[in-house]
Amino acid sequence: MKRLITLSLILIPFVSIISQDIVKLKSALAFAVMLVVGLLSLFNGKIKPFKNKWLLILVGFVWLNIMMSPSSGLKFGNMKLMQFWSWEPFCYILAYLLGIIAIASDEKLDTKLWLNIMVWTGFIMSLFVGIQELSMDQFFIPNGSFHEQWKMGGTLGHPTFVSSFIAMIIPIAFFTKKRAMAYTMIATVLLIQSQVAIGSMILSLCFYFGCKGRKYLIRVIVLLIAISIGVVALSVLKPGYVTSSGRFFEWKRIIKTVNTPIRPNGKGTPVYGKYPITGLGLGSFYYTYHVIQSATGPKCKLYQAHNEYLEWYYNCGLIGLVLLLMAIGYIYKKNFNKNEYRTALLSSFSCLMISAGGMFVLQQGPHCLYGAIIVGLLHNSHNITNEPSFQKIMGDA
Repeated sequence: MKRLITLSLILIPFVSIISQDIVKLKSALAFAVMLVVGLLSLFNGKIKPFKNKWLLILVGFVWLNIMMSPSSGLKFGNMKLMQFWSWEPFCYILAYLLGIIAIASDEKLDTKLWLNIMVWTGFIMSLFVGIQELSMDQFFIPNGSFHEQWKMGGTLGHPTFVSSFIAMIIPIAFFTKKRAMAYTMIATVLLIQSQVAIGSMILSLCFYFGCKGRKYLIRVIVLLIAISIGVVALSVLKPGYVTSSGRFFEWKRIIKTVNTPIRPNGKGTPVYGKYPITGLGLGSFYYTYHVIQSATGPKCKLYQAHNEYLEWYYNCGLIGLVLLLMAIGYIYKKNFNKNEYRTALLSSFSCLMISAGGMFVLQQGPHCLYGAIIVGLLHNSHNITNEPSFQKIMGDA
């Protein structure tokens, strides 16, 4: 299990096959890793009680969510397909749950090695993005097909994907005392200019350093005030620059769609009723939202909400959203202000969760793999800072 996780941390962010959709490829490989990790842990009898009851209740709720969601209305021959799109994401959720529980249960993990691999991966990815900016990349030439019309996509295919991936690793780089690598990754995120990634990076680093003591906390507060003033000034000097994205308009439509019956051309029997409590079904957003909106209003090209929380609300309703937030809250309650190791992991997790509010990072294989390992470590009671070997490494650094 340890060797598999170690290998996956290295390979999955970089793996690519010509003529293949690298997003689906990476997601499929990350899913397979989590599934095998969970099954190996079951085989070896290393599963321990998992204390995050909110996460377990959330996964159990998905069955009710699927059962109460509207049918797709599609048929294959004479057979109704029902909510056919719900079962693939449900399988992914179960595999990741197994993998997280397996990591949380094992007290003899290669944590130091994994953290170092994460930092080196983020650093190498940053260097590769720099090569792409200099137009020296011969492998990921933008062709508008699989790597979009963007040259700074790293090996993840898109600037917003790679910038958020790099950003979530930066707190771990500071924790392991690899400051030169951390500053390189910060420069790369700034170079890509993804507002969501930059904001997530700044807030997660403020959280990390703010937990180091009162002196750091005061500096963080001053920095946040200065950044807030700068953002307001930029909005005044360049109207619409900060809020120019059309996703804000779509977010309002998403909420309205969940809470309002949809009728074709404003009349007739509703295609979908109201589903604000249990949602329209796991995975429904990708297949239904853009179709419904294009048929009943302005044309919509979104296949993802660019906000994982709103998409989860659309799919799983108010109950699902509350359970998700409670599960996340448990992670903070269990790990907040315990020690620098847990603060670093929590900062990286925070960066991912903040990015999820403006992107669909939880649908990307590398993000999910790294995030699942971090969540597993946050649920694991072992503390590597107490190990003499780790203290020596940190002291030497």
